[in-house]
Amino acid sequence: MKLPILALNRPGWLGLIILGFMIPACRKPVLWRVPGHPVLKRSGEACIAQPESLSLPLHVKWKIKLASAPASMISAVDSVLFIAAKNGQLTVIDMNTGKKIWQKQFKRKPGLMCFPDDSLLFLTWPAGRPSLTAMTVRGDVKWSKDVGPVSMGLALPAGRLLFAGTESGMALAAEKRSGEIIWEKRLGHRLTGHPVLADTAVICVSDAGMIWSLASGNGSVLWQRTLTPEIVAAPVIHGRTIVVMNSAGNVWALDSADGALLWQRHLAGGVFNPACADSGKIFIGTTQGLYCLDSATGEPAWQVSPGTAAGTAPVIAGDQLCIGMLDRHLLILNKTNGEPLWRFEMPGRVRTHPLVLRGMLIAGSEDNHVYGFEKAP
Repeated sequence: MKLPILALNRPGWLGLIILGFMIPACRKPVLWRVPGHPVLKRSGEACIAQPESLSLPLHVKWKIKLASAPASMISAVDSVLFIAAKNGQLTVIDMNTGKKIWQKQFKRKPGLMCFPDDSLLFLTWPAGRPSLTAMTVRGDVKWSKDVGPVSMGLALPAGRLLFAGTESGMALAAEKRSGEIIWEKRLGHRLTGHPVLADTAVICVSDAGMIWSLASGNGSVLWQRTLTPEIVAAPVIHGRTIVVMNSAGNVWALDSADGALLWQRHLAGGVFNPACADSGKIFIGTTQGLYCLDSATGEPAWQVSPGTAAGTAPVIAGDQLCIGMLDRHLLILNKTNGEPLWRFEMPGRVRTHPLVLRGMLIAGSEDNHVYGFEKAP
């Protein structure tokens, strides 16, 4: 099954988003504990796309207040949510009840993001030192590294390595358990989005309009291509196609093998959030609307103009598409034709990518709350 945002399209994998967080689908589940919580099985369910549609309409089951607005991504393993706030606070809660399990404040650490992987949590920051930290699920620091300001997240494939890109133009691979730097590659331009993986290659983009394919084993450049500035969002991988977008609304599809241009299209509005892909379609939110493009040709299958800008990446749930908007609305659309199915006005702007898991929709708002939605009674 092909899934959006950070799809590896490698055997035995579900690919995720959003933003740099990978969860294996076909490995033997990993058992680990969260303080005061039963043993958790890492099952692969906690990814940004789900095969089952949500039962509509939804209502708010719970909400939890944070010290500041949530970061752009909420992570989950089984029924445990990991929520990073922009002021550097990490909150771990039970998804079913919204009850806090534990919380940790990192001083002078704005821009925190959290990525669970096996029995570790990986934390990144776009400023300050250290910028990359591994913690146990009990909140104890295992190792920290100053690798430079990390750009929007990590790629966490199966195996021993993680991959990161920095705003100082460095791509790197590190050993998950020890933090040892395996390789570094200085690319000379500020890296944006986050690395994504295409088979055995690490794909990085820069705000200068450059894209590189690096060998995951040693960081050597397999190919590079110059597009046009400013690329802000991470690319999306779908099959052998890499789809890249920029803030001017340009969309390019490249062959992952050699970077050859497959097609190019211009959309109304700029793209500042990751796209997602499924079943031969690419779903992209812009500052002026939401588009569904054919992954082979770039031809639009449908487009919707809700009158406001997309605030998040689109997220797939079965035959539905969920997205947050800057006018404070959460939208659920029919994935096939873009027909609106449900909407909910949040107290603040929605800039945290929605998470769909086990029949629930988890969404953050700039009113400093995270909300858990379930089927209305």
